Amino acid sequence: MKNKNIKSTFIIAIIGTILSSILVSATLAQAGDLKTKQQIKARTIMLESPTAKSKKPILKYKSIKSSYKQEVDAFKNTKKQFLDARGKFKSFKNKENKAVLEDSARDYLKKTILVLIKKTESINDWVSNDKSIEDQEKNNIITELDSDISWLNSMVDNIDEATQEQVKVKAKEVKDYWKEHRVKMKKITGQIMASRISFLIKKSELISTKISSRIEKLKQAGKDVSAIEAIPNVLNEKINLAKVKATSAKSTFSSISNLSEANNLFLKGRGFVSQAQTYIKEGRNSIKQMISAHRQANK
Repeated sequence: MKNKNIKSTFIIAIIGTILSSILVSATLAQAGDLKTKQQIKARTIMLESPTAKSKKPILKYKSIKSSYKQEVDAFKNTKKQFLDARGKFKSFKNKENKAVLEDSARDYLKKTILVLIKKTESINDWVSNDKSIEDQEKNNIITELDSDISWLNSMVDNIDEATQEQVKVKAKEVKDYWKEHRVKMKKITGQIMASRISFLIKKSELISTKISSRIEKLKQAGKDVSAIEAIPNVLNEKINLAKVKATSAKSTFSSISNLSEANNLFLKGRGFVSQAQTYIKEGRNSIKQMISAHRQANK
């Protein structure tokens, strides 16, 4: 009876770790999706084409992401083996099946940790190469992620030789650690989102300054600028509105401190970011319309 209870607790701990890792991965995936969308928006607004130099970090990130996918595939295979072994042991509770189940549980836990390591490494690399994040904030995030990677690597050590009780303890430690770490991941993801929208706002301000200078030169050359003269004011109005939302987003994300409120604060902050993006987009669309009217008038 005692051995049966140990096995049940052991399996529950393993499954708990897996569930925790899935929740963390979902949060990090949101950050990855945001990055892709923001890159497109930033390039559209700035009218920039990626150079060979700028492609290097992207290629590195894709390589790490591919490595992560391989770990996920291996994890899924290991999970299936574990579930098969558990089902077999439930049907035939003998010494041989018990040994297979325990080995499968070790592999299952190990693959779970390796997936978490790869995912954290991909976020670490993304942050390292993201020019929109200020150096101090970037260094703080990287330090935290490096600490997580180091801790997870320590959890992988000696799993293959661990006893059933040792694996159970490791599984609970990983589960508890990542349960708390979900809060940190939400906060870091929010910080990155806030940094990226602030980056776009700064770029928009630069565009506004350049347009103002261009309009002044056209005036001096005797050109009709009536259709585009209001561009700087219209764009600056949208930029100021976006700044207010960006500040609210940053403040909201910074206040994330515990699991009970993390999701609500994250969604609230993301809403502010979305509103700021909308203002920037509206400003860009206004520019396009005014420039089009100017070209029609000067045909």
